[in-house]
Amino acid sequence: MSKYRETDLGQRMKPDSFFEDLISDRTPFAAGTSREVYEVPDDASVVIKKAKHQFPGSNMAEWFVWSGVRQTPLEPLFAEILLISASCKYIMMARLDPITQGDHANIPPMPIWLNDRKPDAFGKLGDRIKAMDYGVLNYPELFVQTVEPLPMQVAAKNNRERGISGG
Repeated sequence: MSKYRETDLGQRMKPDSFFEDLISDRTPFAAGTSREVYEVPDDASVVIKKAKHQFPGSNMAEWFVWSGVRQTPLEPLFAEILLISASCKYIMMARLDPITQGDHANIPPMPIWLNDRKPDAFGKLGDRIKAMDYGVLNYPELFVQTVEPLPMQVAAKNNRERGISGG
């Protein structure tokens, strides 16, 4: 368990300087189109992802997804995000081991809104394969869901049907 795990949700946002101090003398060990990934010197169980561009969209999306899947049946499918910087330029995520070609058949079914389905977007924590790069989302699939009337709409409709007027 990482020493950086915060149980209080309000403590999970840190200033950028917190992350910069941890990686100031480091070079990234991995990089993608929009982020660089750094080891954390005093905790091998986590990594820091740093946004390369002014808009940290991938970090924001991953934080949004993690916040949404936490404590749901989808949680085991995703690498945990422990911390985020106030600007969203940095996130701290659980470190996963790379998967091998032999693991590809064991990648679990993923939500249809997860856009990055390349094998290198997944890693292993123990025997469990998880998404570790989930910052690119298919937003129409994420947000297009069945809609239902709000409780106040149901009450108003019921009142109208019973001949009761009012707001």
